[in-house]
Amino acid sequence: MTILMAMSVYPSEGKPYSLMVADSMRTEVYYNSNKEFGDYEFAGQAFKQDVQKLHKINKNLIIGFEGEFRGRIHHKLISNLNNIINPTDNLHAIHNKVVKEIINLFPKGQLLEEAQYSMIMSGFIDGIPSLSKTVFRDNEIVENRFQTPNKGNFSIIFDPHVTPEMAEQFREKVKYYNSVSFFRKEFVNLAKAASKYSTGSNDNIKVERLK
Repeated sequence: MTILMAMSVYPSEGKPYSLMVADSMRTEVYYNSNKEFGDYEFAGQAFKQDVQKLHKINKNLIIGFEGEFRGRIHHKLISNLNNIINPTDNLHAIHNKVVKEIINLFPKGQLLEEAQYSMIMSGFIDGIPSLSKTVFRDNEIVENRFQTPNKGNFSIIFDPHVTPEMAEQFREKVKYYNSVSFFRKEFVNLAKAASKYSTGSNDNIKVERLK
Protein backbone atom coordinates (compact mmCIF):
# COMPACT_ATOMS: atom_id res chain seq x y z
CA MET A 1 0.00 0.00 0.00
CA THR A 2 1.41 3.37 -0.96
CA ILE A 3 0.70 5.85 1.80
CA LEU A 4 0.45 9.41 0.57
CA MET A 5 -0.17 11.06 3.91
CA ALA A 6 -0.99 10.46 7.53
CA MET A 7 -1.74 12.82 10.35
CA SER A 8 -3.13 13.01 13.84
CA VAL A 9 -6.16 15.25 14.19
CA TYR A 10 -7.53 17.07 17.22
CA PRO A 11 -10.93 18.42 16.17
CA SER A 12 -12.48 21.25 18.15
CA GLU A 13 -15.32 18.88 19.00
CA GLY A 14 -15.32 15.12 19.38
CA LYS A 15 -12.55 12.61 19.98
CA PRO A 16 -9.08 13.01 18.45
CA TYR A 17 -8.23 10.53 15.72
CA SER A 18 -5.66 9.72 13.07
CA LEU A 19 -6.11 9.69 9.33
CA MET A 20 -4.23 7.91 6.59
CA VAL A 21 -4.85 8.31 2.88
CA ALA A 22 -3.64 5.69 0.43
CA ASP A 23 -3.72 5.39 -3.34
CA SER A 24 -5.56 2.10 -3.76
CA MET A 25 -4.64 1.93 -7.45
CA ARG A 26 -1.06 1.30 -6.44
CA THR A 27 -2.18 -1.38 -4.06
CA GLU A 28 -3.60 -3.16 -7.10
CA VAL A 29 -0.20 -2.89 -8.75
CA TYR A 30 1.24 -4.65 -5.73
CA TYR A 31 -1.33 -7.41 -6.04
CA ASN A 32 -0.59 -7.80 -9.73
CA SER A 33 3.14 -7.96 -9.13
CA ASN A 34 2.64 -11.44 -7.70
CA LYS A 35 2.54 -12.59 -11.32
CA GLU A 36 6.32 -12.35 -11.22
CA PHE A 37 6.36 -15.31 -8.85
CA GLY A 38 3.78 -17.41 -10.68
CA ASP A 39 1.29 -17.37 -7.82
CA TYR A 40 -0.85 -14.36 -8.63
CA GLU A 41 -4.27 -15.83 -7.85
CA PHE A 42 -3.30 -17.36 -4.52
CA ALA A 43 -0.93 -14.68 -3.27
CA GLY A 44 -3.10 -11.84 -4.51
CA GLN A 45 -6.18 -13.05 -2.69
CA ALA A 46 -4.28 -14.02 0.45
CA PHE A 47 -2.55 -10.65 0.47
CA LYS A 48 -5.84 -8.76 0.34
CA GLN A 49 -7.26 -10.87 3.16
CA ASP A 50 -4.15 -10.46 5.30
CA VAL A 51 -4.23 -6.70 4.90
CA GLN A 52 -7.84 -6.65 6.07
CA LYS A 53 -6.97 -8.83 9.06
CA LEU A 54 -4.03 -6.62 9.92
CA HIS A 55 -6.25 -3.57 10.06
CA LYS A 56 -8.44 -5.42 12.54
CA ILE A 57 -5.69 -6.69 14.83
CA ASN A 58 -6.01 -3.52 16.87
CA LYS A 59 -8.94 -1.14 16.43
CA ASN A 60 -6.52 1.72 16.94
CA LEU A 61 -3.95 0.63 14.37
CA ILE A 62 -3.43 1.23 10.67
CA ILE A 63 -0.25 0.18 8.91
CA GLY A 64 1.00 0.82 5.39
CA PHE A 65 4.12 0.60 3.26
CA GLU A 66 5.62 2.74 0.52
CA GLY A 67 8.35 2.17 -2.02
CA GLU A 68 9.99 -1.06 -3.20
CA PHE A 69 7.99 -3.25 -0.90
CA ARG A 70 5.55 -5.37 -2.84
CA GLY A 71 4.35 -8.73 -4.04
CA ARG A 72 5.42 -11.80 -2.15
CA ILE A 73 7.81 -9.74 0.00
CA HIS A 74 4.96 -7.62 1.30
CA HIS A 75 2.65 -10.62 1.61
CA LYS A 76 5.15 -12.59 3.69
CA LEU A 77 5.63 -9.75 6.16
CA ILE A 78 1.89 -9.12 6.54
CA SER A 79 1.31 -12.83 7.20
CA ASN A 80 3.98 -12.90 9.89
CA LEU A 81 2.70 -9.77 11.59
CA ASN A 82 -0.68 -11.34 12.20
CA ASN A 83 1.10 -13.83 14.46
CA ILE A 84 3.36 -11.45 16.40
CA ILE A 85 1.23 -8.37 17.11
CA ASN A 86 -0.62 -8.42 20.39
CA PRO A 87 -3.98 -6.57 20.30
CA THR A 88 -3.08 -4.89 23.59
CA ASP A 89 0.22 -3.49 22.28
CA ASN A 90 0.49 0.26 21.87
CA LEU A 91 2.03 1.93 18.83
CA HIS A 92 5.56 1.87 20.25
CA ALA A 93 5.46 -1.87 20.88
CA ILE A 94 3.93 -2.68 17.50
CA HIS A 95 6.37 -0.43 15.69
CA ASN A 96 9.36 -2.13 17.31
CA LYS A 97 8.03 -5.60 16.45
CA VAL A 98 7.44 -4.70 12.81
CA VAL A 99 10.88 -3.12 12.38
CA LYS A 100 12.52 -6.18 13.94
CA GLU A 101 10.53 -8.51 11.69
CA ILE A 102 11.50 -6.59 8.54
CA ILE A 103 15.18 -6.74 9.47
CA ASN A 104 14.92 -10.46 10.28
CA LEU A 105 13.14 -11.25 7.02
CA PHE A 106 15.40 -9.32 4.70
CA PRO A 107 19.09 -9.47 5.69
CA LYS A 108 21.90 -8.16 3.52
CA GLY A 109 21.95 -9.73 0.08
CA GLN A 110 18.23 -10.46 0.01
CA LEU A 111 15.52 -9.09 -2.28
CA LEU A 112 15.32 -5.64 -0.76
CA GLU A 113 19.01 -4.83 -0.86
CA GLU A 114 19.64 -1.40 -2.45
CA ALA A 115 15.91 -0.65 -2.33
CA GLN A 116 14.41 2.16 -0.31
CA TYR A 117 11.01 1.75 1.24
CA SER A 118 9.07 3.21 4.12
CA MET A 119 6.70 1.97 6.77
CA ILE A 120 4.20 4.23 8.46
CA MET A 121 1.79 3.42 11.27
CA SER A 122 -1.05 5.34 12.80
CA GLY A 123 -2.15 4.42 16.30
CA PHE A 124 -2.30 5.57 19.89
CA ILE A 125 0.34 6.11 22.58
CA ASP A 126 -1.09 6.74 26.04
CA GLY A 127 -4.43 7.55 24.46
CA ILE A 128 -3.00 10.17 22.10
CA PRO A 129 -3.29 9.56 18.33
CA SER A 130 0.28 9.25 17.11
CA LEU A 131 2.23 8.36 14.01
CA SER A 132 5.45 6.47 13.40
CA LYS A 133 7.61 6.42 10.31
CA THR A 134 10.62 4.28 9.44
CA VAL A 135 12.62 4.51 6.22
CA PHE A 136 14.86 1.65 5.14
CA ARG A 137 17.65 1.71 2.57
CA ASP A 138 19.96 -1.21 1.79
CA ASN A 139 18.13 -3.17 4.49
CA GLU A 140 19.15 -0.67 7.15
CA ILE A 141 17.17 1.99 8.98
CA VAL A 142 17.96 5.50 7.75
CA GLU A 143 15.11 7.29 9.53
CA ASN A 144 13.01 6.27 12.50
CA ARG A 145 10.70 8.67 14.33
CA PHE A 146 7.45 9.02 16.22
CA GLN A 147 5.14 11.98 16.18
CA THR A 148 2.73 12.78 18.98
CA PRO A 149 1.30 16.23 18.20
CA ASN A 150 0.34 18.77 20.81
CA LYS A 151 -3.36 19.14 21.39
CA GLY A 152 -4.97 21.50 18.91
CA ASN A 153 -2.29 20.96 16.27
CA PHE A 154 -1.97 18.74 13.27
CA SER A 155 1.01 17.86 11.15
CA ILE A 156 1.54 15.99 7.91
CA ILE A 157 4.17 13.41 8.70
CA PHE A 158 4.63 11.71 5.34
CA ASP A 159 3.78 13.28 2.03
CA PRO A 160 6.27 12.27 -0.67
CA HIS A 161 4.05 13.37 -3.55
CA VAL A 162 2.78 16.63 -2.10
CA THR A 163 4.40 19.79 -3.36
CA PRO A 164 5.08 22.64 -0.90
CA GLU A 165 2.36 24.63 -2.68
CA MET A 166 -0.20 21.86 -2.15
CA ALA A 167 0.67 21.55 1.53
CA GLU A 168 0.49 25.31 2.12
CA GLN A 169 -2.85 25.59 0.37
CA PHE A 170 -4.21 22.77 2.51
CA ARG A 171 -2.94 24.33 5.73
CA GLU A 172 -4.56 27.64 4.89
CA LYS A 173 -7.90 25.99 4.16
CA VAL A 174 -8.08 24.04 7.40
CA LYS A 175 -6.34 26.50 9.74
CA TYR A 176 -9.62 27.53 11.35
CA TYR A 177 -11.69 24.45 10.64
CA ASN A 178 -14.49 23.59 13.07
CA SER A 179 -15.91 20.55 11.35
CA VAL A 180 -14.32 17.12 11.22
CA SER A 181 -16.17 16.28 8.00
CA PHE A 182 -14.85 19.45 6.35
CA PHE A 183 -11.33 18.64 7.48
CA ARG A 184 -11.52 15.10 6.10
CA LYS A 185 -12.92 16.40 2.80
CA GLU A 186 -9.99 18.77 2.35
CA PHE A 187 -7.58 16.01 3.37
CA VAL A 188 -8.93 13.71 0.67
CA ASN A 189 -8.78 16.53 -1.87
CA LEU A 190 -5.11 16.96 -1.03
CA ALA A 191 -4.53 13.23 -1.47
CA LYS A 192 -6.22 13.33 -4.86
CA ALA A 193 -4.06 16.25 -5.94
CA ALA A 194 -0.95 14.41 -4.78
CA SER A 195 -1.98 11.24 -6.57
CA LYS A 196 -2.65 13.09 -9.81
CA TYR A 197 0.69 14.86 -9.51
CA SER A 198 2.61 11.59 -9.07
CA THR A 199 0.64 9.11 -11.20
CA GLY A 200 -1.46 11.18 -13.58
CA SER A 201 -4.70 9.97 -12.01
CA ASN A 202 -6.65 10.65 -8.85
CA ASP A 203 -9.17 7.81 -8.96
CA ASN A 204 -9.82 5.32 -6.18
CA ILE A 205 -8.49 7.34 -3.28
CA LYS A 206 -9.24 5.49 -0.07
CA VAL A 207 -9.50 6.97 3.42
CA GLU A 208 -8.84 4.94 6.56
CA ARG A 209 -10.00 6.45 9.84
CA LEU A 210 -9.16 5.36 13.34
CA LYS A 211 -12.26 5.41 15.50
